[in-house]
Amino acid sequence: MKYLKKRIRAIFLPQNQRRKSLIDKLLVLLTSPIWLPVMFIISVILKLKEPKEPVFFIQNRLGQNGKVFKCLKFRTMRSDQSFMDEFLRQNPDEAAYYAKYHKFINDPRISAFGAFLRKSSLDELPQLINVLLGEMSLVGPRPYMVNERHEMKGFLSGILLIRPGITGLWQISGRSNTSFRSRLRIDLLYIKNWSLLFDFEIMIKTIFAVLKSKGAS
Repeated sequence: MKYLKKRIRAIFLPQNQRRKSLIDKLLVLLTSPIWLPVMFIISVILKLKEPKEPVFFIQNRLGQNGKVFKCLKFRTMRSDQSFMDEFLRQNPDEAAYYAKYHKFINDPRISAFGAFLRKSSLDELPQLINVLLGEMSLVGPRPYMVNERHEMKGFLSGILLIRPGITGLWQISGRSNTSFRSRLRIDLLYIKNWSLLFDFEIMIKTIFAVLKSKGAS
């Protein structure tokens, strides 16, 4: 692991990290005339559907060097989730699937509009704000949940050396159909082979994957 960390640090030299961050922010700012109106429309729809509920879902995630940050998404789940205990008792296959993939096959908590946002990946648009704040990158390992830290043994220190990304290698390698352990291995593979050209290739492939809704939940 010490060798791996040295190798990753050699790839992500301070000047490379600054260059990557600068390109991220420039791309986000240049495309803001496109994504800002879309975010506004989605926010209005969410407020019309549930006026008393927040537009954003904010969750603590693991950032660079293990620093916890507030990761933004559009809210896609129903407010009342009191039925979940009974749902899991009646659907043990869903509980088993969640244990492996950290997602449900058919998540009953997701609203109809939320399902559209997820399938189109529009629920992740607010993370562009995280990029502007320097907490995330356009491309990188996915931002892992704080309670997933204990499951990342052997991968944790390597993956957390860089900022998490809105998209990454694992999303174009199966997305939600990829197991948690495979996701860790793919994220580490991305870090070990990083380059700006590789980032650009992943962004292009992500666009095609979203358009095809391949593997989206």
